[in-house]
Amino acid sequence: MKRSFLPLQGLLLYALVCVAFAGTSKNSLASQSVFSIRSAPVKTYYVRTDGADPRKCTGLVDAPYPGSGTNQACAWDHPFRALPPGGAPRRSTKAT
Repeated sequence: MKRSFLPLQGLLLYALVCVAFAGTSKNSLASQSVFSIRSAPVKTYYVRTDGADPRKCTGLVDAPYPGSGTNQACAWDHPFRALPPGGAPRRSTKAT
């Protein structure tokens, strides 16, 4: 037997919504949502043929490796630095 939506169920649902938002202003209702989605900060990693490995470059800047130093603001030298085959994707070069 197929069930149908009864008017009493609709009235109860409406009452629950009214009770949930009772005492809130229109402005605060506009900023509320039923679902909240939190996303992690997005980082863009760059790869260039004149980049370097993650010890030398952060991968967060579209720039060549300057030739010396570590943790420089430059691109990585190969896509496998970010997505190693058979390994976990690299998310950060620093330990948390």
